[in-house]
Amino acid sequence: MNGFPADDPFGPVETGGPTAVPSPTIRSTVLVDRARDYGVSLLRTGVPIAWGYVLTWLVGLIPALQPVLERPEVVGLSNAITFALALGWYAVMRWVEPRLPAWLTRIVLGANAAPVYVEGEALAVVRERPNPR
Repeated sequence: MNGFPADDPFGPVETGGPTAVPSPTIRSTVLVDRARDYGVSLLRTGVPIAWGYVLTWLVGLIPALQPVLERPEVVGLSNAITFALALGWYAVMRWVEPRLPAWLTRIVLGANAAPVYVEGEALAVVRERPNPR
């Protein structure tokens, strides 16, 4: 027995030689990194979307645009307008991100760091067992 339950999805590890059991430190580090990166990716997706809604609301407050925004065909495009404003916000903020202070990046993009998506060999640190279903 390797010390891990039979249904543990994080063991054993392929190391190129005999099968080895991951240390709890490696397992917890990988899990924490994945959870952190997932949280960062959610923030960096959700916050620009929220800014798109704020920008849409602000555009709706401009008196000169009221007659245009109240037309039925424009009202039907409100989701597309919000999407376009959020996408534009995200594109501009990503372009100016290297020049922004960390605190401002957190406000406009949700997090100061981009998530890290691991590929190749690093994914082999922990091999998940296939789902038996």
